[in-house]
Amino acid sequence: MRSIFRLFITLLLVAVGVGIMLLPRWLPRRFLARTAKMVIPADTLPLDSVRLIRALETVVDPELGLNIVEVGLIDSLALDSLGNVFLVLGLTTPFCPFAQEIADAAHKALKRVPGVKVVTIDINPFLWWDPSQHSPIVRQRFYERFYKKPGTAPKESL
Repeated sequence: MRSIFRLFITLLLVAVGVGIMLLPRWLPRRFLARTAKMVIPADTLPLDSVRLIRALETVVDPELGLNIVEVGLIDSLALDSLGNVFLVLGLTTPFCPFAQEIADAAHKALKRVPGVKVVTIDINPFLWWDPSQHSPIVRQRFYERFYKKPGTAPKESL
């Protein structure tokens, strides 16, 4: 009886550990999608991640025609107290031909935000990415753009 209890507790702890390990992969993109929809006058904001995300919404992926926040290309965004910004971008494919163009546009967009001093952008082409990181509305626009007939997206992908 005691060994069954130990086995149960061990399996429970392993499951909690796996959940904690996978949590950072899901949370940042969900929070980015929520903050990107906020409507706040830009001039009234202090320098923070919301203001930076609003600036990054102006950067469009040339291949998809959607901004990099909607597409889910932002892996991490950090800001220190001195106004230095650190951005890690993922790509839709490991050898995306538009990687440098997207990084340059993101750099210019972040430098336009008042209070930003230094922008450091790291492109990690091997971050896991798939279209499920889009919101349902963006996913529908994605399928309408790349499929012949609008509205023919598979139901399980929405």
